[in-house]
Amino acid sequence: PLVRAYSQGQRLIAIGSVLALCLAVAVFRGRQVVQHAALLLAIGANLALLLDAQSFAGAMLTNYSFVFCVIVASAAFSRAVATTYLIGTLAAVSVVMHFSQLQAPPLLWIVQLGAIAGTGIAVGYFIRWLKWYATTDDLTGVATRRAFDQVLDSYLKAARPGESPVSLAMIDLDDFKVVNDTEGHPAGDQLLRDVVDAWRRRLRTNDLIARLGGDEFALVLPNTDETSAGALVAELAVHSPCAWSVGVVEARAGDTVGTLVDRAD
Repeated sequence: PLVRAYSQGQRLIAIGSVLALCLAVAVFRGRQVVQHAALLLAIGANLALLLDAQSFAGAMLTNYSFVFCVIVASAAFSRAVATTYLIGTLAAVSVVMHFSQLQAPPLLWIVQLGAIAGTGIAVGYFIRWLKWYATTDDLTGVATRRAFDQVLDSYLKAARPGESPVSLAMIDLDDFKVVNDTEGHPAGDQLLRDVVDAWRRRLRTNDLIARLGGDEFALVLPNTDETSAGALVAELAVHSPCAWSVGVVEARAGDTVGTLVDRAD
């Protein structure tokens, strides 16, 4: 009955839209305009199929594709954008169901909409949790090395020397091992949290703090030249609960994450 629900051409449209969406998300991860276009294309194509569904089985099959689109939105975009896609998809599906030639009982449509909403909300929650777990240091709440590499790489690609400089500060806490050995590891953990809290109070919202491992940290400072970055780091040192060593550099043309980190280190 699923095969008979649509013509061969319509099935090709459905398969093609989903494949285009998968390809766009996989290949154009850094270009959200392309991802938005592919997602809207997939949703639009499946709305057209739902409007022309010849059987309840066909309508149910099409609604599974909406679940997939909502999951992709949760994986590719922020929580606010994914929620907008979820609400918009539910509203569009409701309108199309109303004008569909299928005279289905309201309970069937309620179940279908509930499946889309419930799956989208549940999967979106777990995707956001996994993203947080992969990119956030659970002790201090700052970025992990993986997130640091991704954010710094994006800043370097957008940077224009002399117009939108990017600076990097590499920081090692002094005598951190002594704290762990004499006062215990809980005291060392608390010191790390205190240092990060002191930095957060004085850094801008678009500055990135990353913990690269142990007592080694990095500060990514967009739209900041080396002189300004050095002044900012000096101010942070005045208000720090402990002493630390630091290297500050400004990105040059052709720099990569590796070359910039090496120079700062």
